[in-house]
Amino acid sequence: MDKLISFREHPPLKILIVGAGIAGLTAAYWLHQYGFDVDIIEKVESFGNQKGYVIDFWGPGFAVLEKMDLVKTLHAKNHALKEFIFVDEAGNQDARFSIPKFRQLHNQRVFTLLRGDLDAALRDCISSYVPIHAGIVIDSIDNTNDTVLVHFSNRTEGRYDVVIGADGIHSRTRALVFGDESHFSHYLGYQLAAAILPNNADIHDALYTYSATGKQVAVCPIDKHQLATYFVYRSPEKDLLDAKQNLQMAFKNEAWVIPRIFESIAKTDAIFFDTLTQIEMPTWHKNRVVLLGDACQCLTLMGGQGASMAMAGAYVLSTVLNQHNNNIQNAFLCYESIMQPEIKQKQAIARRFLNTFIPTQKIDNASRNFFTRQFFKNMYFASTVDEYCRIVF
Repeated sequence: MDKLISFREHPPLKILIVGAGIAGLTAAYWLHQYGFDVDIIEKVESFGNQKGYVIDFWGPGFAVLEKMDLVKTLHAKNHALKEFIFVDEAGNQDARFSIPKFRQLHNQRVFTLLRGDLDAALRDCISSYVPIHAGIVIDSIDNTNDTVLVHFSNRTEGRYDVVIGADGIHSRTRALVFGDESHFSHYLGYQLAAAILPNNADIHDALYTYSATGKQVAVCPIDKHQLATYFVYRSPEKDLLDAKQNLQMAFKNEAWVIPRIFESIAKTDAIFFDTLTQIEMPTWHKNRVVLLGDACQCLTLMGGQGASMAMAGAYVLSTVLNQHNNNIQNAFLCYESIMQPEIKQKQAIARRFLNTFIPTQKIDNASRNFFTRQFFKNMYFASTVDEYCRIVF
């Protein structure tokens, strides 16, 4: 893509992005396209061939994929599952939903991807012009109205016009500038785990979900030999100490294919653990530091659209910085006015549907199936964010 039109009357702003995840990489792409001077740091030292977990990608971020010419690349990585199936403890099908019909409902603008494949595609987009400085974190930030002085873990420092904290739900940038995570995190009462495991459960062509009181397992094939697995279970404690042992204890008495899956769980440490936690903040900026993605708008994996909204937020922030280059505070306020209302709405929807998908008490299947259909129908709706991402600037 050729460089886009810049609205600047002054030299380009120097911008630091903290975090090379979906939000940070997307912001790096668009800020470069608008002609800004961009640095990006990431605490992880090496990306390797990380697969992560399975995500469904739809909504406002899809328009950003289109603008970045990534649809063809990611279509090749799409896992075209045929059905979403609820099963009981014996493996009998309680209900089934057609995934192709769902995609048709949303004009085929839905991908089922490995998080790692999306990350890799975004890294490839910026690799030739925005190098990622890996293995580096921020030690301190001096954030004033005029500039931001950043001291890094490698004993260097940099002075920036804007710092974007895109370093995830446990953001160090947020902690340094806005305060401790406990002020903004809202634990929803569940822990989660995700892993890519050998397919020793004879699962094919569909996403299977098993729910019991206070817990849920979802499994789907990513190829002939591997399963993406996802576990959520109720826990009064958000502490992730002994997370693997707690996971095994939570599901030790469950049937279906779960015992076979946990044979593989016992043999690996490549498991992603976290809590179902939302981040809610009254403002996403302070002086010249602004937050992006899960650092300020975490929807949780159960809420869906986290990756899509991260890309949408990155596009919105980059574009308003270009449009309001001479007034950074106006740019930040515009970014928040576009993004915050929809984020609040999606967070509320996630909380409302949580007890349906993972009931705290036994519910009848008809109620669960009704709410599932409603969730699928309503999880994408025309919005201010979607309309903004479709505009050609």
